[in-house]
Amino acid sequence: MAAKPSTNAVKNENEHASDIEKASMAPQEMWEEAWISALAPNEAFWRKHARSTSKPKFITEQADNGISLAKEFLSMLGQGSWPTLDDCIPEGTILDVVDRFFYDATDLPREIPFYTVIHYVTSLMLQQGVYIQKSKTQVIYPDLWTVILANSGGGKSMTLNAIAKAMGGTVNMFPHADSFPKFFENLQANNKSFYLKDEFAKFIRAISKDSKMEGLQGCLLEVYSNAKVSYSTKAGTESIENPSLSILGLTQIANITSTITKSMIDDGFAQRFGYAFAEKDGRPRVIDYVFDDLEEQVAPLWKKLTATPFHAVYSLDDVVSKTFAAGGNIIMDQGDATGMTEQFSRRVVFRAFKYALAYHVLTGKTDDHLHAEDMAQGLRLCARELRDTSRLLDMFGILTPPASTASPASAMDSTNSISPVLINKKSPTKGQPLTYEQCVEKCKKKVLDFAAKGTKATTSNIGAYVKIEVSVLAKILTELSQDPALAPNIVLPKV
Repeated sequence: MAAKPSTNAVKNENEHASDIEKASMAPQEMWEEAWISALAPNEAFWRKHARSTSKPKFITEQADNGISLAKEFLSMLGQGSWPTLDDCIPEGTILDVVDRFFYDATDLPREIPFYTVIHYVTSLMLQQGVYIQKSKTQVIYPDLWTVILANSGGGKSMTLNAIAKAMGGTVNMFPHADSFPKFFENLQANNKSFYLKDEFAKFIRAISKDSKMEGLQGCLLEVYSNAKVSYSTKAGTESIENPSLSILGLTQIANITSTITKSMIDDGFAQRFGYAFAEKDGRPRVIDYVFDDLEEQVAPLWKKLTATPFHAVYSLDDVVSKTFAAGGNIIMDQGDATGMTEQFSRRVVFRAFKYALAYHVLTGKTDDHLHAEDMAQGLRLCARELRDTSRLLDMFGILTPPASTASPASAMDSTNSISPVLINKKSPTKGQPLTYEQCVEKCKKKVLDFAAKGTKATTSNIGAYVKIEVSVLAKILTELSQDPALAPNIVLPKV
């Protein structure tokens, strides 16, 4: 014989039935608002399936979500920190696969393969004529210009060659030129191609000092703006409409201050580039680099990505615009705090649109609208580049920090912070002083990151990411090792 339901069970069942009855009597508008709120983050779904009358409501809802997402993705700025490279690599993407290979098989700086892959992807879209329709009158091409600064012997050439082989011959490469006439000729034949140049410093120095290169800097400024460029000879004038190039140059850190002239900074030429420092971290030294397995891992993903047709035009609406405005202001506030002029910080932040397009396709999205997530991820990479741009400008001695560097994005309790000398021993512009608790959290995150890749955390490899004195770092790792879940992934220094 079945047990008799308890009084409480009957009461709960009656209340549940009452709730269902009330819900069934709710106005249709309430149901629609609930569904819009729940589905708004899934942009690929509602952009494809929602009725045209409902889409404006989805856009409004997701625009608010995008603002929150941008703040979340950039929350580390408010803690006196910067995004890590791990923060900028979506799991499961070709970026992730390449990074894991170089992380596990080499001790080479991870920024070199990271930016090389980003540029291959955007260059492929550029040569296929893809662009972003930002507004009725403005389009944005995926023509990124980036300079990677590495130490001598940093494995630049080996990294480039290994990735080029894995990617195959799908991207049209721009040939090097030793004169302006030859450069113009190459641009005529290879517009919308990828200029990948090791020893980029030599090219930049030639622009300012070699008479055969006279006129090239002005030409490049026009190419950056996608404005018509012309070259006049005795035989007449030739022009190129809508020129664009993807440029990735690699050079030595030690050469940069003798390569970029002050006039290049003042006239805006240097501002056209994004900058990234690529230095070895604390991974164990690898004597012999073997890239045999890279192509096997990367080629199938690259083939799938290139086989998926890109849209000719990618659009954006308030979802991306408001995400960009919210995150861009946070990043520029941080630029103000480091003493960077808006001429630089604005151009750093504007790269977020091009990165958003790259992340859109890298993460497997196939619709023709950029998403809030794409822009938030692009902004986070821009924030990392702002850090490196600040470091570069500091090398030229042209940063002018305000009297008080505290800002809404970076203010913290000065009574509970470690000395700036301890945190930023090598480069004070890398961020505001961190509290001890913030250092602990950063160390804990890196311990988990290393563990996911099968590496034990030490004061050496953690120290590459958390810039504090070794004694403080050893104390933090000792504390973290008391956690049974973390202990197996930590190697404490010998006493």
